[in-house]
Amino acid sequence: MRFAFAVLCVTSLCAIPNAKCQTSEVPALRFAAGAVVTFHVQSRLQPDTDDALEGIAQGTAIQVKLLDAIDSTQNHDGSAFRGTLVSSIGSGKAAIHADAEVRGILVLLRSKSHPNGFRYELMVTSINENGQSHPLTASLSSSLFEAASSPVPASGPAASAPQPSRSVD
Repeated sequence: MRFAFAVLCVTSLCAIPNAKCQTSEVPALRFAAGAVVTFHVQSRLQPDTDDALEGIAQGTAIQVKLLDAIDSTQNHDGSAFRGTLVSSIGSGKAAIHADAEVRGILVLLRSKSHPNGFRYELMVTSINENGQSHPLTASLSSSLFEAASSPVPASGPAASAPQPSRSVD
């Protein structure tokens, strides 16, 4: 009941003319379909010892070619996106190969460094290969606790793909 009341209050504040709704001033996050974006692996909760991603260290950079355009002014918090791995990660039997399917979501996070207290972030939630899903958390920032002021540039041969852009509305 409290949650419903809080949502109603926030919604009504945004509907009042000249009222400043907090999400309207959050820096927009935009990536074109086909952009190659670098994500950083975060700590894994309850990793499966037989999982191909078991040996992936926190902070490992993975490059993903986005299949879907992402625009935080059009897509809402929690919107899903898809992509493919640009290059293999892991090694030997524990490798996940290039072109594996990547799934993720657009999230709105609290941020101490942003004046309004929020920022948008893309989060990888899983990598799927050969019908097997490998849960993973990876974000644009090397740490979820630091502010993401600009996307990490792609490197290597994939850098010639369309580059992501962030803009403030």
